[in-house]
Order: sequence, then C-alpha cells, then structure tokens
Amino acid sequence: MGAVALLVRAGFAILFAQNPLGRYLYLDSRLYDQIALAIGAGTPHTGAFFVEPLYAYLLAATYWMAGHQLWLVRGLQALGGAATAVLAAALGERICNRRGAWICGLATALYGPLVFYDAMVLKTSFEILLLTTIGWLLLAAWRSPSVAKFAGVGALLGIAVLLRGNFLVLAPLVIAAAWWATPRGKALRAGGFAAALLVAIVPLLAFNHARSGAWLLTTGAGMNFYQGNNAEATGGLEIPTYIQTDPEHEEADSIAEASRRAGRALSAVESSSFWFQESTQYIRASPVAWLRLMGSKLVLFWNHFEAADDLSLPYTRRVIPFLWIPCLGFWLIGPLGLAGAMAGLRNGAERRILAGVVLLWMLSVVLFHVADRYRLAIVPLLIVLGCRFVHDLTAAWRSEPGTVQRRSLLVALTVLALTTALVSVPNPYAGGQDEAPFDRILAFGYAEDGRQDLAAIYNQRAAQAFSRHAHDALAQGEIPRAEISLRALLESAPEFPGARFQHGLTLERLGRTQDAVEELERVVAGGSNVAEALTHLGRLHLDRGELEASEKALVDALQREPTRVLALVTLGDLRSRQQRPDEARVLYERALAQQPAAKWVQDRIAALPH
Repeated sequence: MGAVALLVRAGFAILFAQNPLGRYLYLDSRLYDQIALAIGAGTPHTGAFFVEPLYAYLLAATYWMAGHQLWLVRGLQALGGAATAVLAAALGERICNRRGAWICGLATALYGPLVFYDAMVLKTSFEILLLTTIGWLLLAAWRSPSVAKFAGVGALLGIAVLLRGNFLVLAPLVIAAAWWATPRGKALRAGGFAAALLVAIVPLLAFNHARSGAWLLTTGAGMNFYQGNNAEATGGLEIPTYIQTDPEHEEADSIAEASRRAGRALSAVESSSFWFQESTQYIRASPVAWLRLMGSKLVLFWNHFEAADDLSLPYTRRVIPFLWIPCLGFWLIGPLGLAGAMAGLRNGAERRILAGVVLLWMLSVVLFHVADRYRLAIVPLLIVLGCRFVHDLTAAWRSEPGTVQRRSLLVALTVLALTTALVSVPNPYAGGQDEAPFDRILAFGYAEDGRQDLAAIYNQRAAQAFSRHAHDALAQGEIPRAEISLRALLESAPEFPGARFQHGLTLERLGRTQDAVEELERVVAGGSNVAEALTHLGRLHLDRGELEASEKALVDALQREPTRVLALVTLGDLRSRQQRPDEARVLYERALAQQPAAKWVQDRIAALPH
C-alpha cells in the first residue's frame, strides 16, 4: 500500500507541477514560500510569530538543498503520504485484522483529498503524517507502557504543536492514557510526557516572549478565534471585510482593525487579546446564537463537500482529471468513520483512544472555523475506525438470530443512518467556491505557455466573475471587498469597461485619496468616463486644498459636459472657497436647473452671502 500511495502521489505531483495551478502559488502557499525565502536569505524575524513557524523552516531547508524548486517539497510530502498509508495499515491490523490492514492502507493511499494536499505547498501533509504517527505511537505506548514511550509521544506532539497549535488539544488524552495504562508508574509516565512536550515547545515560547513579552505560541490565535466566533460568522470560509484575501496582509489588517476599534495603537499581542475578548463578549451576550453557530460548524466539519480556503480540490479535479483515480472521498469515509468513532467510545481502550483523538481534533477545529484541510488530519484514523465498524457490522449480520451481536445490528445501522444523513446534508455553499482566482491563475499560466486561446477563455471567465463580485459587494456596502475584486478585475482585464473608473471611486470611498487620484488620472488618460473622472478628480483636489488642480479638472469636465450637475456644484464650491460668491451662485443655479428638486444644491444657494 505504501508503493501504491507513492505511485499515485508522484503521478499527480508531476501533472500538477506542469499545470499553472501547480506552478503559481496561491494564498497560504505563497505566504509560506515568501517566509521560507526570507529565512534562506537570513532576514531575521523581528516580532513574535503570527503563525506556527515549523513548516516555513522545513520549506526553507528544502530550498537550501535544492534551490527554489518545489519538486523536492512535493517529493518529500509524497513520501510522507506513503508513510501515512503504511501507518494506517498498521493501525488497521491492530484495530481490525490482517485484511483490515490492507483495506486501511489502500483506502488511505487512494483517498483523493490526501493525494491532492500532499502536492500542495501547505503544512497539511505534515499534519496528517504527524497525527497518524501520534495515534500509532500512543497505542504502542498504551499496549506496552513505559516512561520512554510516553516521553516519545510528548516529544512528537510538541514538534506537531510547532506545526499547528491544534495538536495541544490532544495533551489531556495522552495524560489520561499515561495515567490509566497500568497502576504502577502512572505519575512518571504522565510527567515524562509533559516534560518532553514542554522541551519541544519552550524554544518557540521563549522566542515569542523575548520579542513580545508574552508566553504564547502565536499572535494570530485571537484573530482566528474571532473569525469563527462573532455575530456575522457562519463558521466557514467567510473572511471579515477588513481582512484582505492575501494572507500576507492578515496580521497587519487584524492589528489595524483592532487598534481602530480600541481607539489606540495595539501591539500584535494586544491585538490577539483584543480579538479573544471580542469573541468572549459575543459568546456571553448571545449564548444561544453561539451554540447555533457551533452546531453549524459541526455540520460543516462533517459535510461531504470539500470547502477549501486555498486552492479548490473540485476545481483542480476538473482541470487535472488524474485526480479521479484516487476516487475515495469524505462522502464514504465520513459516515463510516464517525460511526466507528461513536462505537469506539464504548468498545475497547485502543478504539476509545483513537476515537478520542478524532473527537478532540474535531473540537479544536470547530472552536475556530472550518475548512476541508483542517479536518483532513483525522481521515486516516477515520478510515481505521470505519473499517472496524464495517467489520463489526458484518459480524453482527452473520451472527445467529437472538444473540447479543444480532441485537446490536439495529443500533449500528441506526448510527450509520444518522452519520450518513449528517455527512449528506446539502452543500452549505450552494454556489460552490469562488473560482475566479483559479481562472485567473490558468489565464496567466496559459498566456505564459503561449496558449492564447485558453488564456483568453479563462481570462474572460475571471474578469466577468470579479465584475459580479465587485457589483455585489458595492450593493451590500462592503467597500473593502469591492476594492479587492476590482483590483483583481483590473489585473485580469485592464480594459474591462468602467472597471478602472469604478476602482477610483471605490478608493475614494475608502479614503485612499492619493491612490484614487492616480487611478482617476489613468481613466482620463485612457479616454473613457473622462468627464466623470475629471469631476471626481476636481472634488478630490478641492478636498486636499489643491485649488488650481481642482479648477483645471472641473473646467475640463464642464467643457466636455456643460450640464454635469456634480461638476457644476463642485466648481461652485471652489468659487465659494475663493470668495467669489456671485460666480458660485451662477454655477449652483445652473445645476439646479438640471435638478430642480435637489435640496443639497438649494442649501448651498441659501448659504451664500447676499
């Protein structure tokens, strides 16, 4: 099964690397790449870490060995995926039998999302390998308890925490296992585990303390918690409007918004605390709404749809059909694995341990917010538990009528029906994931490859989608989100009708005056929407006290369209500021002739000195 897993992952990685989707790094992948390059260049990290640093350092190590190439990263992650399949087989043999070992190993090898994420430049691949290894080591330590084995679990768990803080949620389970494994030496085993865990994570804690004065793993935890726990949250893919979609700006944007709300400049640590406080205030003020939100996140966590917060698996599968070969998905593993976890809580210590790992990991995700890759680490364990559930179900079916096993069949089938119903709930993202960014990546890549026909098709799709997003955001008053969509639209289609002018107006509404001026000047130079652009330029220059530039733009606008109301009124405002009330009155009256019911113009006339 390890060979099958490696072969499938290598095949997809090769095809993925040849496609623009694999060549152009996106969102978190691009951020990790940038951090790794900075590490390789010797650029010091001046503040506390916003995200856990281990993956970026692993990435930097591969760049040091092979240059800025992704083939080694994907190769190592493919090997990790093969190791995960082998570990799943070992767990399957321990929990089921020899046949179960083959089923678990092959199912892990052929689970589509695992293959996909092993090729992505994301820490997800290592999370999966580490959680599966921790599960295997923990069962080995339970079966043959010793201080050394539980210390090994602690060291590995500490390393995993440096990759993703969620792993800390497993610490109570390991301590409980160390305590109850055998009566003798329980305190030493628990202490050995705790000591090894601390040794692994203390360097990160000390680093962050030296730069922030606080003992913490990351400064991004508060913002991440708030994203999944506020009055507007749905628990899924939504990003707050004040956070740009590029993760490179997430830290700065979250600190800026926290500072704005607090009314003073906050540090990164203070910002994280602020967002935690905002969330807890919401939870205390609206406990029923928060419980409904937690329920929604549970449904999202177990839903069959792969709701990505990075590159989309369903989209990639359409572009690279090879992904249909690893055909297993959450539609099958989800209900069987959850049913197996629920049954495991009642039967056998080793099954309880694996079920505990699954449920604690679920809790760590649901407490924040949900995406497909956040749940992916438990999939190998779900496969093992699901395999055992099917084994028990088959045994109950074959048992004699009237036996305890046969009577348990109805309960097992009921549980399976319930988990199937949960996983099969209709996709909560009815419109699917926004595919415009992926269309744009393909457009850029195909243009670079000289395939202009395909580039034009994907570019048009991206531009039309970004235009719709901008229109919808403006209609809902989400100006920052509209600006992001308009910027993306201009990158895809600089000549898209009216896009640059609308972008200039949006920048003006955001208070980014200089950017708005520069964008509107490009509109004038381009020859479309000239009178409108000149009018807004005149207003912007007037607001900045640049009277000469304002007059030039407004006069030019009125020469092109003498009846433009806003240009007449703005020029009237300029004349009023220049202490030329008679000329201002004439301009206001000309505007009023065009819009006789315009009270805002009447008020200006009434305010003029007589």
